[in-house]
Amino acid sequence: LRLAAGRLPSALMPPGTDVLLVPVGGDGADAPPAGASVTGKIATAATTLPDGAALVDVTVSAGEGERVARMAAADQLVLLRLAGGQR
Repeated sequence: LRLAAGRLPSALMPPGTDVLLVPVGGDGADAPPAGASVTGKIATAATTLPDGAALVDVTVSAGEGERVARMAAADQLVLLRLAGGQR
C-alpha cells in the first residue's frame, strides 16, 4: 500500500505488527468510504519515499483485500498500530 505522509505511525512497525486500516474521507470534503475498519498485520516494514509517502505491505483477509487496495489508491486509508499487538 502507498500511504501519504501522516497516514501511518512514524515509529518502526516490524513484520507481524497488528494494525487497523481505517477508512477516511479524501483531502476534500469527501465522506469516508462505506464499510468498517479492517484488521491486518504488517508483512514488510514501511519504506519512506522521497515525497514523504510510505510503501508498506499489510496482510488482510482475502475478503477485504480489494476494498483496502481501492481505499489506499484513492488516498482514503489511515493505518493505526493496535495496542497490545506484536511489536
